[in-house]
Amino acid sequence: MLSIHLDDGKELQSIYRHINQDMVKKWYSKGIHAFPIGEVKPSALLPSIARGRSGDIHIVPMLWGMTFPPVPGKTTGQFVYELPTDVSPDQKTRLWSFHRCLVPMSWYYEAEVLFNQTTGKYDPGTGRFLCQPAGSDFSYLACVYHLEEGYPTFAVCTCFSCMNTFPRMPVIFGKDDVHAWLSPDIHPESLFRHRFMSIVTDYEAFPASS
Repeated sequence: MLSIHLDDGKELQSIYRHINQDMVKKWYSKGIHAFPIGEVKPSALLPSIARGRSGDIHIVPMLWGMTFPPVPGKTTGQFVYELPTDVSPDQKTRLWSFHRCLVPMSWYYEAEVLFNQTTGKYDPGTGRFLCQPAGSDFSYLACVYHLEEGYPTFAVCTCFSCMNTFPRMPVIFGKDDVHAWLSPDIHPESLFRHRFMSIVTDYEAFPASS
């Protein structure tokens, strides 16, 4: 399962200083606390960068994990931490009906999987990898979010991986892409096509301790 690492550097400290304190207190009232440092796994409360109704950009604490609404004909939705972007047109319409946000990270961790030629499926490996854009120690996960009972929850957008150790990877943007991802005037598909070329040539993974 995907997990991320947050280094206690100046970029993260700046984000925490500008986080929406009213929403922090609202989460605290539910016994859920923000401001994680170090390795962070799904179900954590994380600072998320989102555009408000007025068009201004805000930093809001959001819970990692959301209920994806049911498809027509079903009465229950699916709880997810990640949402694939390479899906059918109908599913894409549902996916992009959500609001977009960005979650900061220093890097992410991914468990190794090995392709089984006999079964045509991926089997768990024994390794664990630290992954990040080449030459960068701070970037952003592309995410979508909505409100559940008045609280913002999000899921990470994923795509096919360019690395052999695992079949999927999160969609990641740098600082220069923040406004583009949050802009309602730019369709996310165009950004994915642009970023895919960069990801293939500018990505690196290192063995990490478990």
